[in-house]
Amino acid sequence: MWFCLAIVSDEEQDEDLESEEEMYETSASAGFSNSIKPLTLTNISQKENLQLYKPLKPLKCTGAAAAQSAKLLHVSPNIFKSVPMPPPATGERASDHISSLPPSSEPPEPPPSSQGCALPLSDCKPFEESQSSQPVMSTLGLVKKPCLRHGVDLGKKPRAGDFKPIAHAIIIRACGEFEARVSTLDFLPSTVDEFQWAIISWKNACTVASEEFTFVNKVSSLIRSQDSQIRSQLLSVTQGLVASMFGFKRDTKVHVISKNCNLFTKLKTEGSFYYKVYKDRNNLSGLCEARIIPAVIQACWFENKTALGVVFRGYFNPIPLEMVASVLTVIDFCLEEWSTGEYRKVAMLSSLIEDRHVMYHKIVKNWRDVNLGYVDGVCCKFWKRGFHHSGVAETVVPTIELSQQVMKKMQDEYKNRTGETDSEEEEVEDAEDEEDIE
Repeated sequence: MWFCLAIVSDEEQDEDLESEEEMYETSASAGFSNSIKPLTLTNISQKENLQLYKPLKPLKCTGAAAAQSAKLLHVSPNIFKSVPMPPPATGERASDHISSLPPSSEPPEPPPSSQGCALPLSDCKPFEESQSSQPVMSTLGLVKKPCLRHGVDLGKKPRAGDFKPIAHAIIIRACGEFEARVSTLDFLPSTVDEFQWAIISWKNACTVASEEFTFVNKVSSLIRSQDSQIRSQLLSVTQGLVASMFGFKRDTKVHVISKNCNLFTKLKTEGSFYYKVYKDRNNLSGLCEARIIPAVIQACWFENKTALGVVFRGYFNPIPLEMVASVLTVIDFCLEEWSTGEYRKVAMLSSLIEDRHVMYHKIVKNWRDVNLGYVDGVCCKFWKRGFHHSGVAETVVPTIELSQQVMKKMQDEYKNRTGETDSEEEEVEDAEDEEDIE
């Protein structure tokens, strides 16, 4: 940028006339005069420390604005993941609170549009496509739509990390509750249940985050994919425990293979593997109390302080019969991998375990019908062992009750003291020291 003109006053004009420099005639109108004189061309880029404007100081945010600003800058995706679920009321279970969503007689199909439902969660119809893709006002304010990060490929399979920080963290939380529902309500849920649980989990996650986002199709697909995720996790931990606790050996020697075959036959005969005492076929006892059952539960749902069984304890306390049936189903499937005496890994498809899951569901139901109180006690024991295994200590609030004798002693102690000086305490300590010396 170049400057070549400047405005000067009348006094400066007189000085310029005396020095006989080139001047421009001035006009005196309206009681004052202005003049223009040429100046030396100056290249601003060559001048150092030239400040064309005074920079504004950044505005300081306080209170809620500061918190919101910090939240936008960096949010951990796990910020809401381990927030404990509020415990249900006395005599109730979290699994009993199924949202009053409109029933559907036919399995719904996922909406084809990527825009999803843009209605508030309270008014959202889970299986119908909204006519408008623009957010509308709800009772809590403007409903926001979870936005994707810049540069995300819209054509690929969605991931939680594709969304911006707050929505990403809420998705992680919703996926956790969805897995808890699959684990405790139905290990092989129907499509209708999947959609309903996904909406409920999303709504609860938004409540934990004090946010309100619309339930779009990409979010729905992410949450509903977690049913296979929890089944894969259960399969992974069960495969190792079946081999170690029952004594299967991975070896190609003939005698080892023969031993594995005999062990498989023994465990599968009359369902011996799910009895507490199973070595004697004629003296089986402890139905559904085999040591491997609580071991699998602990490894899958109570592995640490932020595990599903701890965060969503309302679903797991006591351990539901559905979970026991699911564990037995997967153990049975893992035993089949040793049927030839050598380990053969098989993909656990839903179609391969559906029939045996129904069978074990009937077994645990009949088990509970024999003695309701006893079976509920066993499920409570499974829960306590799992919770203890996670490393979480129950918070105990101490209660101090002062007896009449203690209160009388305190009155005598404070009788001649004001409590305002330190000398009283020193006199007592000096008297005790003198007694020790004597």
